[in-house]
Amino acid sequence: MATLPQLPSDLEPIAESSTSTSINDYADELEQKLEKDPNDIGTWNLLFNAIDEIIDVNVSQADTSKGTLSDEVKRKIHNTYKALVTRFPYLEEVWKRWSVVEYKLNGLDASIDVLRMAVESFPHSVSLWTDYLTALKSTPNTASGQFRLTYKEALKYNGYHFMSHPIWDKAIEFETEKDPRSKELLSLYLTVVQVPLYQYAQYYSQFSEINKNFDIQELMDKDKLADYVEKFGKSRVEDLSLIEKHQIIDDYFATIFASTQAKVSSNWEYEQVLLSQEFSPDKKRIEEERHPWVEYIDGEIPAYKATNNDKHQFNFICNLFERALIPNCFDEELWLMYIRFIEDSNVSEETKGELEREIYVRVNSKFIPLNNCRLRKLYAYHLLRRNEVDAAIEYLFDWMKAFSGTTQQYIKSPYLEMTREILRLWDMLLSEQKFQKALEFLLNCYFDKPNEEKRMKLDATEDLDNQGSYQLQHAFLNSFAEYLNEDSIAIVVDHCFDIYKREADSLSIRTLFNKHYKDPSLAKSPSFWRFMFEYEGIIEKNLTNLKRIHYLIKAESQLAKSVVDVFVDWYYDIAAANIQEFLVMNQGRSDESMIYKDLELSNSLFYNKSTTKRLARSNYKVLDNSNYVADPEQGYLDLCAKQAGHPGVFIDANPEMTNSFMNKGKYIDLTTKVTPVPPLPTFKGVEKVQFLSKKKSHPTRRKKN
Repeated sequence: MATLPQLPSDLEPIAESSTSTSINDYADELEQKLEKDPNDIGTWNLLFNAIDEIIDVNVSQADTSKGTLSDEVKRKIHNTYKALVTRFPYLEEVWKRWSVVEYKLNGLDASIDVLRMAVESFPHSVSLWTDYLTALKSTPNTASGQFRLTYKEALKYNGYHFMSHPIWDKAIEFETEKDPRSKELLSLYLTVVQVPLYQYAQYYSQFSEINKNFDIQELMDKDKLADYVEKFGKSRVEDLSLIEKHQIIDDYFATIFASTQAKVSSNWEYEQVLLSQEFSPDKKRIEEERHPWVEYIDGEIPAYKATNNDKHQFNFICNLFERALIPNCFDEELWLMYIRFIEDSNVSEETKGELEREIYVRVNSKFIPLNNCRLRKLYAYHLLRRNEVDAAIEYLFDWMKAFSGTTQQYIKSPYLEMTREILRLWDMLLSEQKFQKALEFLLNCYFDKPNEEKRMKLDATEDLDNQGSYQLQHAFLNSFAEYLNEDSIAIVVDHCFDIYKREADSLSIRTLFNKHYKDPSLAKSPSFWRFMFEYEGIIEKNLTNLKRIHYLIKAESQLAKSVVDVFVDWYYDIAAANIQEFLVMNQGRSDESMIYKDLELSNSLFYNKSTTKRLARSNYKVLDNSNYVADPEQGYLDLCAKQAGHPGVFIDANPEMTNSFMNKGKYIDLTTKVTPVPPLPTFKGVEKVQFLSKKKSHPTRRKKN
């Protein structure tokens, strides 16, 4: 679990009481460890053990209302448990443990409320629903209608779980006590006798004892009953004798029993090998059992297709996916299998939409790591297919805002991915003219303070594209502009460049470049420089401009050296292919960049002058030091000499030996038969030693007169 990347819960703000209130020193120490590694379940358990000890000491077991814990500490304990189950909602035992803690601190109602939150967050847990139903039934003020709605909700999520008999037992027991001849009880039995459960034979036996108490028309659908009436040579159901009705009931349900019991036996082959059906930090064990889950599911899907949309088989497969996704909740491919199954099923489009929406929202908001945006983008396109264009773009924008760092930390990669996807959708949905106006407005908002004239200009173009179903609202565009930063503005510039290139508008391209190429956001953008390099060198074949851009890349950009090296190679290839044009342009002289190519690819700052110049212009130690104003490049070389062998440590120091290999610091005894090997010398501050002493590693470059 410690290797898990950031999860959606990391974007949620920390409760104020969680940071301001202290439980005790040991608990505070554990909390500090969890701040560094919130995925360490072992440390969480140690923290909960410490909380249990505090509760045992400060809260009376006979009367939980009598205790010495303050409300702030109780709230801190509440938020501590909430933090873990918010991060990992499938931790069944932690939910139960929290319920017990709340009972000790705040009484029965608080404990039941935790169980309610548990089944809402983890609705596919048979154990949590069983505890919740037990707690509700033990409460005198629980109405019958409320309990009935609760067990129906539990069966909705878990009725097809192979080991769901505790919930079925609670429901059947409740309805039997109320009225053993009620339609609610009959409905339960008619469902359970068609579901392959671990205790299926028990439920069938119970139903066989009472099914004669109900009218035959309540037990069977009209078509099946009509077939039996015809077989018995009758024209109406009323013409059947009591014995004939009982024979029909026995035969009909015997057929159901035979097919369902066979299903139980075949399912048991998989169920008996699935030992890790709970969420666990033991990732290796879970991965080992992934294959049986997939094999189990793959065997059931053809059976569903063969039954021609049997609702029981569909519900069974959905429940099977949900069970598999408890231990494998971070498995993106398994979630996609689930979504594809629903998409390919024969249920109504409305049902498909509801199911897929619920799955997408759940997996994206709870389980998929923040740096993985595949399912989040797929959900946006799912909304697009259902003509929910505004909802799709707003969904991506919500994630863009969450990643932007305005509320929590800045998460660069997914932030850029969401930004890029929104612009891609606008490119698809808007006319090129309107998309261009929107891009130019965003550039003005970022690089200049937008004045009223620019805003009015955009407003005037809002009705240019009336043929499409999507209209980009000015208010939304303003909101989008507020969340652009120096990383994402380059994406906007790239889209703008593409439009200008399609329009063959070289003036707009060069104007945009000349106006903003020194801005830090574009100076470090490889795509920005790549476009200009390719545009001038290959599309326009303007070698003069290409030479200028090549110089700016080497001397003034903020690109990584590996990226600059690519441009150096690329420029050499273009120059070699156009050597005559370069000779004319250079008045008969060869191009210097071709001659110095190997030096410009060198990793030595002494030989690679362009790299030295580029780095010196962006190094704050050089820029802030008045001694380096005259020759910043030499100043940068001097700084580098001070940290030779120790990158990042710019401190002069002399080594100081802290031990001596001589006896008492005076001599080595050579009279002994065996001279021991002295220990290696150790030094104080050796990591900060200037290896080159007072000599400069590079001679000062003299300026030409």
